[in-house]
Amino acid sequence: MEASGPGLIGARDLSRIAAFTDGVMAVAITLLVLNMEVPRLQEGQSLGDALVDLLPSLGAYLLSFALVGRFWVIHHNLFEKLRAFDRTLMTLNLAFLALIVLVPFAADLYDAYTDEPLAAAVLGGTLGLAAIVNWTRRTGSRPSRSPARSAWASRRRSWCPCRRPS
Repeated sequence: MEASGPGLIGARDLSRIAAFTDGVMAVAITLLVLNMEVPRLQEGQSLGDALVDLLPSLGAYLLSFALVGRFWVIHHNLFEKLRAFDRTLMTLNLAFLALIVLVPFAADLYDAYTDEPLAAAVLGGTLGLAAIVNWTRRTGSRPSRSPARSAWASRRRSWCPCRRPS
């Protein structure tokens, strides 16, 4: 299905953008687990104690995995409804992905400096900004009567045309 209206990108390119986003999300989730290292036992230390010491790292991993996974589900649901895409939404999607790929770094920073408020702020800020960009992306992609209208021209119009619910 081809897009109608100026500046709209059709369904074929939409599937490429969705596949690219899926790939970026998969890499980000993979990088999360790479931040955890197999413990090296110290003299007299048991493997059980070393694994208990990994619990904060595991917690940071699970929280970050759950949030990135949730963002992916939201993204998947949004892209399931789209029938075309404009440059504004493409730019917002790239900004969203830029923040998602920072999550492994922010989670590792928080894990390494759990007692530092700045480390928590970096992780929270990264996730918060990703949520804001995601919200902006989603609120501008509600179904509309005219696929060529721009939300930035009028808040009542959608800049991202979606399929009408069946």
